[in-house]
Amino acid sequence: MSFELVELSKIADTELDNLPDKPLYIKNIKSLKYATKNSLSFFVNKKYLDDYQNSNASAVLVSKELSPYIKKPKLVSSDPYDALIKIIKYISSDSKSLVSFISDKAFISSSASLGKNIVIHPNAYIGEKSTISDNVQIYPGVFIGKNVSIDKNVILYPNVTIHDNSIIGKNCILNSGSIIGSDGFGWIKREKGWIKVPQIGRTLLRDDCEVGSNTVIDRGTIQDTIISQGVKLDNNIQIGHNCFIDEKTIIAGCVGIAGSVHIGKECMIGGGVKISDHSVIEDNVIVSGGTVVYGKLKKNNRYTGVFPILLHDVWKKNAVFIKKLKNYIFKA
Repeated sequence: MSFELVELSKIADTELDNLPDKPLYIKNIKSLKYATKNSLSFFVNKKYLDDYQNSNASAVLVSKELSPYIKKPKLVSSDPYDALIKIIKYISSDSKSLVSFISDKAFISSSASLGKNIVIHPNAYIGEKSTISDNVQIYPGVFIGKNVSIDKNVILYPNVTIHDNSIIGKNCILNSGSIIGSDGFGWIKREKGWIKVPQIGRTLLRDDCEVGSNTVIDRGTIQDTIISQGVKLDNNIQIGHNCFIDEKTIIAGCVGIAGSVHIGKECMIGGGVKISDHSVIEDNVIVSGGTVVYGKLKKNNRYTGVFPILLHDVWKKNAVFIKKLKNYIFKA
């Protein structure tokens, strides 16, 4: 399918420049380096100027600041990322409305409640007294336990697991392999060994959340684990029991969050961060990737706890020096 450049400009609310005399049709969106004829590409960083000069793209979406460098047909925007999102959604959208389909190879409890216009693929399982609202898509291999509530316009990709009593808000997307409401990691040590603490809380995902592939969110011990509205979680994240993550926070992949952690609004947590139990991260905090967090991080700050990468021999010398610092400090 092709789209006229003028059409895409209207969708993205951009300015048009360097248009050819004949209509220009776009078939795909590709990076400057891999663009071909009839590709629309994207230029927002001057360091890729060489890629642009060698690009086969037919047109370029560009920021106003960098527009003078572009001699090809171009879409000019003050917010090119927003424009790009609009164009991608437009050219990749399926104009067909969702067609209701329930596979006869899915198991659906007789006490479950199903809304209108839903899709349930083969090998899905829906447990007792669970409620599935309108326009929900359930892909193959999804497991939904007892007394689960799933609100409107939710997408559950293959092999998602939602345990008993969990609540999923409107417009949520759960990617393949994610697990909601798994058993929390609670143990007490006694003479005979470790005794498991029952986890009877729930897991709540508010509206507009997205959960990445293989991310696991444990249910609470007594209180609920709560993921607030608009939170975005990348792949392979572990969120322990009793955690609270406030609105519009975004967390990158491979983050480990221990139990009873509180994370405020609009935080950004980098990849590979480890957050110890009962830590508090206040609103609008940025945590750099790889940082280990414990205690309290105050709002409106950026925190970094990663030692700069060095040649190993240099790192060993610095490590020895750091270990000896206390001797110099005490002497002073």
